[in-house]
Amino acid sequence: ASASSAGATGSRATWSTCSPATPRRSTAAGTRSACAGTSRPTRSTRRGIVEERTLFEAAGINRRTAQAYERLLSNLLVVEAMPAWTSNRLKRLVLMPKRHMVEPALAGAVLGLDAALVLRSGDLLGRLLDSFVVSQLRAELAVSSVRPRLSHVRQQQGRFEVDILAELAGGRLVAMEVKADAAPGPDAARHLAGLRDRYDAEFAAGIVFHTGPRTYRLGDRLAAVPISALWG
Repeated sequence: ASASSAGATGSRATWSTCSPATPRRSTAAGTRSACAGTSRPTRSTRRGIVEERTLFEAAGINRRTAQAYERLLSNLLVVEAMPAWTSNRLKRLVLMPKRHMVEPALAGAVLGLDAALVLRSGDLLGRLLDSFVVSQLRAELAVSSVRPRLSHVRQQQGRFEVDILAELAGGRLVAMEVKADAAPGPDAARHLAGLRDRYDAEFAAGIVFHTGPRTYRLGDRLAAVPISALWG
């Protein structure tokens, strides 16, 4: 449902909140099963990397039908694809888009979730927060004079990844991670630091959005910032 559909792995799709299971009917109940029925997802599914084929097979539909559904959901502004960032300084990048629900709260209705269940699952909470932050950034960009391009970064097997990368005028980069943590430490910014070290001249700032109340420094051009600061 938070569809996060996070070089060279082709044009497969990725989804952020949905982890496929094994339903065989293309009904609403089947869709809920496809999203919620997985046990112990692997790291790749936890981080939103799921092949398009896995998704349509889990939903019990063929590729053509799945692609038609995706076009419809995009046209209805239910899901939106965030493109993958590419660079010749990072090898083995995943080129798949990362799909998010435009309104992440819809995931609760689709999956039959309540707040207590989401809060008990750190994995699900993290996926929903990721799409929530993207939705808030999208709203800000609509009225911004800067209009940076948003993308995501991921190497194969998740060796290096950044949730959100904003590319500003002149190639300046603002990298963002989203954590379901009230007080993330420097380790939460390790991928941001890795991007900073590779792109020192272009790197403007790295931000770890978190659920706590404080803003504090995590390193050179790196900061932990409350998600609530998006409205402040």
